[in-house]
Parts: sequence; C-alpha cells; structure tokens
Amino acid sequence: MSTPLTDRRTLIKDLLILTGRSASSLATEIGINRSGVTHWLKHGGTSIGIEKQDEILSRLGVVGGTLSPDIVHVWNLKIGELLPLARVLSWAGGRPYKIFYLYTSSPKKLDHYFDHRNWSSTHHPLLIHSSFPPINIVFRHRPPTFLPVTQIQLIDPVLVDTGLAEWVNIFIEDYPEKDKYFFKIVDKLLYDEFLKEEIPLEKFDQVWNSVSVENGAISTIGKSDETPRTWEELVKQAQANGISLQEASEKLLGREKGGN
Repeated sequence: MSTPLTDRRTLIKDLLILTGRSASSLATEIGINRSGVTHWLKHGGTSIGIEKQDEILSRLGVVGGTLSPDIVHVWNLKIGELLPLARVLSWAGGRPYKIFYLYTSSPKKLDHYFDHRNWSSTHHPLLIHSSFPPINIVFRHRPPTFLPVTQIQLIDPVLVDTGLAEWVNIFIEDYPEKDKYFFKIVDKLLYDEFLKEEIPLEKFDQVWNSVSVENGAISTIGKSDETPRTWEELVKQAQANGISLQEASEKLLGREKGGN
C-alpha cells in the first residue's frame, strides 16, 4: 500500500515530468480551466478540488492511491537529476525495488559494462519492479549531450545507496566466471519494444520472468543473511529476494502435503 497522498501537487508535478505530459493538455482532457491547473500547481489553493486531482492522477497512472499494477509505466527524464523518479518511487512504497538495465546484442567487451557506477548517462531502458505492491516501470534517462557529466545524477547514490532499490544479479552464459551483472541481454526485436512509449505488460513480464528463471529466485546485491524473527520480517525478506507471497505459500503447502 502506498503512503498517503500528502503532497498531491509535488506528486503530480513529478509525474508530469516523468510521463512527458503537460498540465494544460490534461486540463483539456478532463474539462477544467488550463490556467487554473497551472496556477494550482504553482501556488496551491482550492481551485482544483480533490475529485479533479484524482482524475488528473488517474491519467498519470495512479489508481487506488498507488501506481497502477495493470500497466507498464514508461517514464523518461531529460534532465540531469533523478529526484522526480526517486520521490515517486518512495511515495509508491515498493521499497526495495529490483532494477536492471536491458541491453541488446552482447557487447564485444562486457567488462566495460560490469561496473554500473560508471554509467552516468546510459540510454538503455532501466527496468524497475516491485512485487508488493505490484509495480512495473521502464525508465529512460536521456539528459542533453551538452550537460556536464558532473550534473548528471547516477542511479546508485540516488536509488541504491539510499535503500530505495537493489540491482538484480543476472547470470550471463558467455561469462560464467563473473556472477554479478546489472543488465539483461535480449534480442533486438524484444529490445525495440522497450523503446516505445507504450509497452505491453506481457512484454515486461516476459523479460522479468526470464530473469527469475535464470536465478531460480531473483538474487540481489547486498541481500540480508539474517534469519527473520517475525512474520513481517519473513515477508520483507522474501520480497527482497524476489519471492512472491503466492510462491512462498505454494512452497509451504507443498511441504505440508509431503509431510515435511
């Protein structure tokens, strides 16, 4: 469950940036005054009621107080900072999110890509996933080429080091001596699907489930080895390792049936 909508204006402004939508076009769609929406976003007040705010949020992918689980949220950032992304992810409550880049065709020297901390402005799609609540995001960071690298925020300090997200470990058959990768290699046809502005949920699931199969259960960098002491800790640890509640339940039921 997401955190309360305590600051709707900030959330809407961040989602407008991420989705590339304009406040005026949304106002036209839902039949309210465009200048009124712009004024409300800048200064607040009561000119836009809760009902209309909810309608704006629904058109930005928010359903039932969180990000809709029924679509792939396709977000792009053309600025250097990742704060709009971090704020929305933090609000949606899927911590820790699992993340990895999507890549096509094995590069000649994979070693150049092993250290994700060196990827300051990669244009490859970043897949972001939460099992609970179920959230699927394809994020592309495309800051202007003339923007100094020092003004482009990296994924790790903003998302990973803060505990908001974790890189997924992916096994690559051609490099069995290395066991931690942060990108999944797919064929070009599938990769191109993730460059579009609308991505079918089944395509996202296809890639994500293939990673799950490779890992058995998705393993992540920095996972905890501590034994859970409460049901809440157990649930959190299962989610942190990419195990859904349904999978855990099926395993428990299977053990009971087998008498173990």
